[in-house]
Amino acid sequence: PTLLPVPQNIDNTAAEFSVVSGTWPSGNTLSGAYGPDYLLHTGDNSGAKVRWTPDLPERGYYAVYAWWPSADTSYATNASFKVGYFLGASTRTVNQQSNGGRWNYLGSFYFEAGASGYVELSDAATGKVLADAVRFYREGR
Repeated sequence: PTLLPVPQNIDNTAAEFSVVSGTWPSGNTLSGAYGPDYLLHTGDNSGAKVRWTPDLPERGYYAVYAWWPSADTSYATNASFKVGYFLGASTRTVNQQSNGGRWNYLGSFYFEAGASGYVELSDAATGKVLADAVRFYREGR
């Protein structure tokens, strides 16, 4: 059997995370955060973005997950995570009012080894947007 490597989890405090544009204040009052805190944005469609850029050990298919803390009705029901991978980019829309405090599957994508892939979250949403952590898990196919 193929033994899969440990998943690569990237928190908003990691070197592989960056604020691309806009102001994303940190918060720590919501329960279920991954790590010590998270970042948030008002979701005002101003073009604000954050990005997680993994340094993957080998090419192949990776399951990609996003984590956000537990939120209430003031948070986005249409937060957009854009996954950049070998063949292009794909956007997944998620409801950040639910499923907080756990890994949420965004899809399976083929990545080259190294740091060419990414996951990007923008403020193009209705309500506050939460940026916390992303996971890349190598699939055995």
